[in-house]
Amino acid sequence: MIAGNTPVLVHNCGTTDLHRVSPVERGSSELDNGLNPEHFPLTDELDGSAYFGNEARVNDFAANHGGTHGQGFRVTVPNKWLRDNDIEVWEGMTPDHLEYVIPNHLFGEFNQFPRAPWAPGAS
Repeated sequence: MIAGNTPVLVHNCGTTDLHRVSPVERGSSELDNGLNPEHFPLTDELDGSAYFGNEARVNDFAANHGGTHGQGFRVTVPNKWLRDNDIEVWEGMTPDHLEYVIPNHLFGEFNQFPRAPWAPGAS
């Protein structure tokens, strides 16, 4: 794109809503306070990341994990941040189910983005 005679780099503007249902024992703490790195340890079995999904993916997950996961929320994340931090996006069982892997070293930045309650199954 050119503004006058000056080329302008156009970024993929906009935002992406990432959805999550927190484990029941955390109540609304992730919605209210953001992600706590202590809840996402790096061990031989755990990678220390938080997993979010698009609405379709998390609706599917919540339908099968209602007894263990409760509070739903969404985080509105700038696309530029996702791209600049090389956030992995995994396809789920179908191409319209996407999962986003947020490493715990980025939680401080990630927690600055707006969070809002969200109920699985409701649009």
